[in-house]
Amino acid sequence: MKRTAILSFAILAASVCVLCGCEAINVDIGRGDSAATTVTDTALPDESEDVSLTTEPAGTTTAATTFPEITTPPQTTTVLPETTAATTTAVPETEAPETTTEFSFEVKPMKATMYATASTHVRTGPATFFDIVGYLHPGDEIEVTGVCDNGWYRIKFKDGEYYVGWLYVSEERPGEKTSSPTDEEAIILPDESGADESFEIADEFMAEVTGGILEYCPEEYSEEQSGREYGELVVDRYYSDTCGRNRPVNIILPAGYDESRKYPVLYVLHGMFGNEYAMMNNNRTHIILGNMMAQGLAEDMIIVFPYIYAGQDKNAFTDFTAEDMSGYDNFLNDLVNDLMPYMAENYSIAQGKDNTAVLGFSIGGREALAIGFTYPDMFGYIGAVCPVPGLTPSSEEWNPGQLSEEELSFGSETPYLIMVGAAESDSVVSDAPESYHKIMEDNGVTHLWYVVENSDHGEPAIASVTYNFCKHVFKAK
Repeated sequence: MKRTAILSFAILAASVCVLCGCEAINVDIGRGDSAATTVTDTALPDESEDVSLTTEPAGTTTAATTFPEITTPPQTTTVLPETTAATTTAVPETEAPETTTEFSFEVKPMKATMYATASTHVRTGPATFFDIVGYLHPGDEIEVTGVCDNGWYRIKFKDGEYYVGWLYVSEERPGEKTSSPTDEEAIILPDESGADESFEIADEFMAEVTGGILEYCPEEYSEEQSGREYGELVVDRYYSDTCGRNRPVNIILPAGYDESRKYPVLYVLHGMFGNEYAMMNNNRTHIILGNMMAQGLAEDMIIVFPYIYAGQDKNAFTDFTAEDMSGYDNFLNDLVNDLMPYMAENYSIAQGKDNTAVLGFSIGGREALAIGFTYPDMFGYIGAVCPVPGLTPSSEEWNPGQLSEEELSFGSETPYLIMVGAAESDSVVSDAPESYHKIMEDNGVTHLWYVVENSDHGEPAIASVTYNFCKHVFKAK
């Protein structure tokens, strides 16, 4: 018998059909007070300011700004690149010069015996977009032969030398440490507590969540309320060793932020051609969450809006090629190796998977799922809205796949909540979200899946998943 049930439901039905031979779980699906209102687009900042590949020292923080006022630089227009004949949707020709991204790295020889601290992939190169050749389990002994300039280790594995992320490698075998961890270790080491019971927690928690899913975000949460405090916006920058430059990030501190208190963290990932302002200006995610926190429907949390294109040799996506797409996939490395340690050092955050969530739209939704399957010991809550193709191999040459279909599964640990929402009439990603749902279903991965009626690629699907997902994050335990 498969270990997990599939909590799958169609939005027009009043029940959930649980496949894989498991018992069906009936749920009531509501539509909320009304459909989410369409949000007027707000001018985005000029992304050209961040294109230069500078290597300044660590970034500085600007003064906090009280919501709802958000000041952004003048609006610019992002021009999409010209598509090939094989692409079904024609887009304008870009004026930006064509740039080819090549991943290069240096390896410093070293000899050491180390140990895997958690389940992780072994790859052909030192980044998550390289092919997977195998898997390490907690406690596995590793013969290290070199260390890369981005911190990844070169190791002997099977019949050759391959690479593993430094986050899951330690000189001490798990369980043997007797001294208290240092502050640095507390920042970078994954939380392995409760790994064996995470499957049971996830099954029970997602079974409870199904009963509270609404098709649309209630209007009272999607609209800005007069006189309500929505927290403070901090426009910040952090230095990324992964990219070799300073990178922008917007951070929302909750109303009444108190440094003596530790807050859980939600990372919100924008769509293709977006930036750190897109999910605020276009979709006003912070307004929905501000209303939910003010009314006690969501936990007080710090909301982080990063710029998720993390190319090493360029700072913006311009062409539908595998090389250009790899800049989005490289965000996984930037997130866990650079942004998360920066947040832990500079803000009052609660750490560990119990206190860490990620929610993404479009390409951000794909990356959110990749984060969940790659780091199930670091992220307890995974939300994806209209995720684009390419998480698994697709027919497009520019989407070779981040993971194989078999890798959309979990070994020794799972997130507590995985929610995937799709738009009924998505003219951009077609049936990609449903394909991920079916793969997880076939692999016995417990997850929540639903379709938002009368939605294209964007709203009201984004507001719907934001509301349903954030109503339950940080509440599994």
